[in-house]
Amino acid sequence: LNLGRHPLGSTTITTLTVTNTGSAPLQIGALTVTGSAAYSANLGTCTSPVAAGGTCQINVTFKPIVAGNPITGTLTIASNASNGTQTVALTGRAP
Repeated sequence: LNLGRHPLGSTTITTLTVTNTGSAPLQIGALTVTGSAAYSANLGTCTSPVAAGGTCQINVTFKPIVAGNPITGTLTIASNASNGTQTVALTGRAP
């Protein structure tokens, strides 16, 4: 998930859409962000089970803390899905 270029110290929130492609309700569990303190995440609209074929949105916040090189991180999404935990690579930068 590329969060783009944002001024140093600014805060940007991007939504990540989660789609339940399974046949049973999907329960999103814990979100973990690693790699940089510039990123955080919250469950957004994913606080209750997502029906089969349904969607919800996770909010990813990016607040650049250093300028120059890309700032990378990883969002780990735990759930009851049969394919287990999912990870999303995060990248952004401050000019």
